[in-house]
Amino acid sequence: IWFICLSNMVSSSIVYIFDVNYLWLKIQQWYVRKHPEKYTQQEANKIYESMQPDIHEWYSNIHRTLCISFFYAPVFPLAMLFGALGILIQFWSSKVLLIYRYARPTVQGHEISARMGSFFDNAILFFSIGSMLWDKILRDKVRLDIYILLFINLAMSVCGGLHAIVY
Repeated sequence: IWFICLSNMVSSSIVYIFDVNYLWLKIQQWYVRKHPEKYTQQEANKIYESMQPDIHEWYSNIHRTLCISFFYAPVFPLAMLFGALGILIQFWSSKVLLIYRYARPTVQGHEISARMGSFFDNAILFFSIGSMLWDKILRDKVRLDIYILLFINLAMSVCGGLHAIVY
């Protein structure tokens, strides 16, 4: 669990920073500078355009970090600290990459942010499922308070889902 939380904390940021596509783009730009006669102006412009950031992937990585942190928190409480540090590292690496590497992102709708916000409302559900699962694995029984917590979280999730449908 220690390794899972640590690797989750830094893996996304390392992949962002050492992007193979960006490296390939830099190699192409270097080749265009050395042999400009082999390229038309349009081809050179296309090679020198900045890449677009994949904001959807960034959101999904934050979602994965939260799920892992909440799921392993009952058995490994430091998972929450590692998750928070991982999200902080992802935030700063994304910010630096947006400033120095990527082009201005296209306008995104509010849907992806709204969906992530609704996930935060249901994040405690992952904690209760993890509590129940780890109780069953480690103690071979599940305590009554965990069943009550899971029932309350399921009820809140269903009510939140109904509220989202109605409004």
